[in-house]
Amino acid sequence: MLFRKVTKFVRNILVAVNVLVIAALCACAYAGHVSPEHHSWLELLVLAFPIPLTLNILFVIIWFFISPRRMLIPLAGLLLCWGPVRAYCPVNIPQSPDDECIKVMSFNVAGFSIAKQKEGVLNTCVEYLLSHEADILCLQEANMGSASQKQWKKLIAKVYPYSETIKRGTKEAVSFHSKFPILASERIIYGAERNTCGACLLDVDGDTVLLVNLHLESIFLKDYEKEEIGSMIHQRKIDREKGSLLKKLCHAAAKRAVQTDSVAVFLERHKEMHTILCGDFNDPPNAYPYQQVSQWLDNCYQTTGMGTACTFSNKGMNVRIDNIFCSKDFEAVKCEIDGNTDVSDHFPITAWIKKRPKR
Repeated sequence: MLFRKVTKFVRNILVAVNVLVIAALCACAYAGHVSPEHHSWLELLVLAFPIPLTLNILFVIIWFFISPRRMLIPLAGLLLCWGPVRAYCPVNIPQSPDDECIKVMSFNVAGFSIAKQKEGVLNTCVEYLLSHEADILCLQEANMGSASQKQWKKLIAKVYPYSETIKRGTKEAVSFHSKFPILASERIIYGAERNTCGACLLDVDGDTVLLVNLHLESIFLKDYEKEEIGSMIHQRKIDREKGSLLKKLCHAAAKRAVQTDSVAVFLERHKEMHTILCGDFNDPPNAYPYQQVSQWLDNCYQTTGMGTACTFSNKGMNVRIDNIFCSKDFEAVKCEIDGNTDVSDHFPITAWIKKRPKR
């Protein structure tokens, strides 16, 4: 009798904890639907999303062994947050690209500063770009030293006959490289202090395609700050110094919200166009920038990728912050992230897309 009472009590406690975990999961999952411009603390919920998600999945396993019918509780939690969960960890049946596909690559090259120098091709990052050619290449942090500019232009022109670079004076540049003619280009004004966003019009087999290349506000974390974030996750402890680090994360998120709203206005103004958007969002898939852009465009990795692959891995920080989106008149066939290169602190993301047949 006593054993039954204790067992019932423990089960009731576990149910209560599971419900609390689901509440936390919902809060973290949908925090990105609210702009952090005036509520920057929401960014902390966004970044914490993997924690309640992992705990809820653990509850599925726990209930499977001690009370299978109660598996419905964590499964209901996953169902409530299915959209953000699928964005964070998509599961799709792999497809193979065909000859109709356009290959698009997006890559934050960190100013080519991490790659090793290499004779004949400037450095290992340039060598990677030349050996992994696409039809369209978008680069962020694409600043090249003036001494190397001439050689860089000659090398990249061998693969991409059309190129355009958009920069803010001496600030960071984003660049477009294409096998399709570039018809026009413009810088999108979006309130960044250092980062840049631009757009080009491409002539893709007779169709005019809008190509957007953006780099949302960076957090500018130092190496020791990246390590501190890792320790906060593992130790679940925030001291005064780390508290200031959280403020830094929130401040950058508020700036990205303003920038994202400017990009969303631009996308709405061109909503009738064939559109491809590439870039470094500096935020995970459940964050505000991802949600806003998703109102207009489909994320190629979410619709074709598999698992929680990351595009940035440094000092224990493993996140997918680089994205390729396309308008609904395009179909994403495949999207992959090359995590085996060390020529930048980011990994390149590549998508194969093709025009949907007209109905």
